[in-house]
Amino acid sequence: RAAMEAMWADGGFGGLFKGHASTVLKVFPTSAIQFGVVDATKKALMSLAHRTSATELDCFLAGCLAGGIACIVSHPLDTIRTQMAVSVGASRSMADVVRAIGLRGLYRGFGLSCVQEVLGNGLGFLAVDKGCDLFRALHPDGAGPSPRERGLIAAATSMLVMTA
Repeated sequence: RAAMEAMWADGGFGGLFKGHASTVLKVFPTSAIQFGVVDATKKALMSLAHRTSATELDCFLAGCLAGGIACIVSHPLDTIRTQMAVSVGASRSMADVVRAIGLRGLYRGFGLSCVQEVLGNGLGFLAVDKGCDLFRALHPDGAGPSPRERGLIAAATSMLVMTA
């Protein structure tokens, strides 16, 4: 409650959404990169090994690579988002933040963030694939999950991976 009151006092209704535009600008390319890299990497690994399905290691490595590439692209946007959200009393644009912290400042904390993204994505994409495999094994017809069911599997496995 105190945080909500502070945000309201800082910027009124708009203060509740401070940094939201930068969050949206971070999420779109990050998600696109992650899913594109995972699919392309799994296909490449399967092709190299002359297999028709991805192994657990393929899924994990594809997720790790996706997390690393997405981190390189999105870390500066995450830094900007964080700086905008914590700038109490000031209305700062993305350009103001970049001018204030400089280009090198955009990558402060990159190493630890990248480790978290690489491992989190590797485990996350592996968990979703294993969840879909479990769904197929338990389904009477052996059918894969529908898009909605896959979304629920992804949500559940994401919570598990983030908790771990």
